[in-house]
Amino acid sequence: MTLTINLNGNTTLLKVNPSESLLKVLRSLNDKKLLSVKCGCEKGFCGNCMVLLDDKPVPSCILPVGMVNNCNIVTLEYFKICKSSDTSSSKENASTNTNENNTYGTEENINYAQYYDKIIKAFSETGIQLCGYCNAGKIFTTYYLMKYFPHADIKQVNNAIKDLDCCCTDKETLTEGIMRALQKAQI
Repeated sequence: MTLTINLNGNTTLLKVNPSESLLKVLRSLNDKKLLSVKCGCEKGFCGNCMVLLDDKPVPSCILPVGMVNNCNIVTLEYFKICKSSDTSSSKENASTNTNENNTYGTEENINYAQYYDKIIKAFSETGIQLCGYCNAGKIFTTYYLMKYFPHADIKQVNNAIKDLDCCCTDKETLTEGIMRALQKAQI
């Protein structure tokens, strides 16, 4: 099966088995060097393989790649560096690619790097370690709360992180870091 996805701002054609996990497909794209998408529990709980799918954090290990046709996928590599001007040039490039019916316009102008900078600052201020393994789960969950629930309370934050199995940061410290990031989102 051939799928079209917007991967980190670029239209990408994939020839894949539709039942294969998105995690395995992303890890097999050696030319893309997507090292932030890590294999952990393979049950959708740890957050190590988290990506943004149409701007929502999802575990890529349990998502069949056949379900992401015409979707927008962002990995941590792109999230850390993408500024609004980067995505607008990607939109121009994507429109000249093979998929003339490009449906990826909904999140094209997000300045992910602005969110990333606030998250990293909040995490640093609260002593959250970034071990490199579970970063995507922590960062994408925080981003989602900052963007869509900037006034979330501690109960909502705890609910959002309840399934993240992070070895380097305890839940209390992670909650504190996310609450700090939410404060920064309101400034």
